[in-house]
Order: sequence, then C-alpha cells, then structure tokens
Amino acid sequence: METRHLRGWHRGVLPLQPFSVWALLRPETPAPVMRYGVSFAPGQELVDELNPTFTIAPDGSWIVYVGPGAEGGQLWVKPRDSYEAMPLPGTQGARGPSVSPDGAWIAFTAGGRLRKVPADGGPPITLVDSVNTVAQGPAAWLDDGTLAYVDRAYNVSRTLWGGGPPEVLFRSDSLYKHLCRRLARLARFARRTL
Repeated sequence: METRHLRGWHRGVLPLQPFSVWALLRPETPAPVMRYGVSFAPGQELVDELNPTFTIAPDGSWIVYVGPGAEGGQLWVKPRDSYEAMPLPGTQGARGPSVSPDGAWIAFTAGGRLRKVPADGGPPITLVDSVNTVAQGPAAWLDDGTLAYVDRAYNVSRTLWGGGPPEVLFRSDSLYKHLCRRLARLARFARRTL
C-alpha cells in the first residue's frame, strides 16, 4: 500500500519540473537605471570647473560635491528630488569626497588631513593627519573596514573607518613621486592660464 502511494508522486511533480528549472536558471532582474539631470541653485554650483568633484550615494538618492565655501570650497549634499543643496558645516577646504558603502559617512581631504563627516550633517572627525595635498584624490572605502588614501610620501596607505594608526599598503617609487609633482605643477599652470 505504501508503494502505491509513492508511485503516484511523479504525476504531480513531473508537470512542475520545467517551471522549477526555469525558476532556478532564470537571470536576475536587473536593477532599474536611474537618470536625472543635475542643476544647481545660484551660489551652490561646483567650485572647481577643471576638476569637478562629486560622488553619488550608493542608493542614488543624493550626491555630495565640492561647492562654494571658505578656503576654496566645502561639501554640499544635494538630494535627487530637490533643487536646493545643503552645505555640510565643518568641511571648509574639502576635496575628494567619497561616500561610505552604507551611505552614512562622507570621507574627504582638507588641510592635509583625511576626515569623515556624517552624510546627514554633524561635526567632522579627523582620521589621519598625513594626507598628500598635491595628489588629492578621493579615499577608497575598502571591504575590510579600512579607507585607502595617498599619504604625504606618495604611498598608498590605509586606516580603519573609525580612525587609527595608518598602515602603508604600497610604497611609491621615485618615478611615481616625480610624475605626481610634474602633474601637480602642470595643473597649477593650467589653472593660472585659464
């Protein structure tokens, strides 16, 4: 009697096999493409036209950029659905913003320091005091809980997201230092002549 009951199972499952295979092998639905034009209110434009620096939040709901402020600029956060942007206090002289993977923090360089500030505003926190001011690029949020950046000796270094002693990841050679200095001089010359 038990074998008769087991023999009939294939009648109910067999018609579902093609659906099961399709469900397991179908490609994932791609994430929707988000596009929007960016326009800035008067007095809130990008500061550096030669090197416009901005980055997009991981969820695409806002951008952070270097806009007008003391010492050459400060960070501004502009929601996707708003014409107006909000300046982040304490970010004067900021360059190279970079948003954390969770979108909660913005890392930036200012005055030779690597700093971070909450994305929704708040006091900035200094993470490292030895950031290269010539090769100012954005810091990279790494998966291991550290931030990578270029230090004053042109080495690629890292520090913990919460701060701590820096660790050199990659030592630069003299050719790289020479190229960075030459490019920095060329950029300063181009800014003066334009």
